[in-house]
Amino acid sequence: MGAAAAANCHPCMDYHLARCDELEINRDEVIAAATVGLTVNRGAESAIRKKSRELLGAPVLSTRWALRIIRSSVEFSGRRLLCGAPARLT
Repeated sequence: MGAAAAANCHPCMDYHLARCDELEINRDEVIAAATVGLTVNRGAESAIRKKSRELLGAPVLSTRWALRIIRSSVEFSGRRLLCGAPARLT
């Protein structure tokens, strides 16, 4: 359950919660595991934001801002961004 929470995997959490219920695992233990996973996730997000800031020389903007850029018709070296991934540079 903790790993599913850390990975932001909604289907995994659904599956593991159902399994925990089948095995009659105490709900407080499940909550504790999910809390640990979310704490790991928060730490990883903080670390990657710091690394991105170091590499890029600027803070990484919000996800909402990035999605707007990806969804718009942006040209990248004369090529369009497809599915949010830049075309390969050759």
